[in-house]
Amino acid sequence: MGPDLRFGACKELESDPALFTLLVEEFGCNEVEVEEVYDLDSLDTLSADSLGLIFLFKWASLPQPTRTNGSRRNRNRLESCPDGEATSDENGNVAFDQGISKRIFFAHQVVPNSCASHALLSVLLNCSDRLNLGAWLLEMKEKLCMIEDPEVRGYAIGNMPEFIAKHNRFACFEPPSISELAGATTTSLGQGETFHYCCYIPCEDSLYELDGLKAWPINHGNTNGQWLEKAKKVISHRISRAREKDQGCHDIRYNLMSVVPSRKLRIGHELGRTQSELLERLRVINKLGLLGKVADLEELNKARADLRSALKIADDLKVNGVEGVKEENLPSDIADYCALVKQSCDKYLKLRSRFEEEDEKHLRYERDAERRGHDYGRFIHKFVEFLHRNGSLQHVIEESQSNMLLLNRMRKKPKSFS
Repeated sequence: MGPDLRFGACKELESDPALFTLLVEEFGCNEVEVEEVYDLDSLDTLSADSLGLIFLFKWASLPQPTRTNGSRRNRNRLESCPDGEATSDENGNVAFDQGISKRIFFAHQVVPNSCASHALLSVLLNCSDRLNLGAWLLEMKEKLCMIEDPEVRGYAIGNMPEFIAKHNRFACFEPPSISELAGATTTSLGQGETFHYCCYIPCEDSLYELDGLKAWPINHGNTNGQWLEKAKKVISHRISRAREKDQGCHDIRYNLMSVVPSRKLRIGHELGRTQSELLERLRVINKLGLLGKVADLEELNKARADLRSALKIADDLKVNGVEGVKEENLPSDIADYCALVKQSCDKYLKLRSRFEEEDEKHLRYERDAERRGHDYGRFIHKFVEFLHRNGSLQHVIEESQSNMLLLNRMRKKPKSFS
């Protein structure tokens, strides 16, 4: 029985951390973001707060096993593997623990091209104790966890119109003729090759691989508290094995992303704490201005540059004229306290700058998403018609061909090294 696609099929998603970050937010979770891991060695320096890894690889389908019972959707699995909590060995052979779905959220992927969202859901729904998922994901998990069969879970996800709509919101625009051809379980990324997403997560001090096209989660063994180091070895071995089988295999066929706590949210919290600290110190400074008898005016004048900076921040925070600071809380050494105020000002300004950078980054993500999903076909059609009516089309074509020939010559020209 094939999946019910009355709500439409999922479209292909690019392997872009910005897109995945927006997809997380579309799911209703604002506490995490997705960042790219540029090489496996950088996993050594990756924050221990990482919630999971999303791995993109070239998909090579295995021979389909003989169908049994006529009603079950068969997966690419190793039927000869014994039951039990066995891990993958050096040859890549694995055993699946069918009872593991009671401890880990795992669902089969039955909706075409939904592997990106499946991998992301597999990370998020397995760390609900570490972050606020949001109402939509919490409701989804509550409903799906009542189902123990991963295959039935997969069909349940496929029958959620919200899931399809959220997934497709950030897909590239596809002409209808291409959209109608969507029918692969994996994604081709427009390269004529088929790619697939899976994820790696830590659970119960073990590393698990969750792949919606596999029968059950794969336990890669104990992590000894260093799950990222374990993941590095597993992924590195996986790439090495692929190279042995295919000499043309290269790293460009892989992409790795990490799901981490939101930097914007973390900086925002730190900014709030620093703001409160600065407010209190500025209240003291304002009070000192009223109590000149307790201050060394000469020393205070020496620090007026620091105070001017502090008062500039005070204007920004709207705390000028604040009164009510108890005299026993006033500092005994004015110069030292001015230095503390300057330190708080500098910290606040740096954090505010970083927060604005994160905010701008997010706005850039949204602009790119709008461009990615926009239909430029109509504009191009009108533009070509305009050139044709004005008699400029042939000139533009010839100029473009000339530029292409020049570019090809430059590419073929041998490079000289001194």
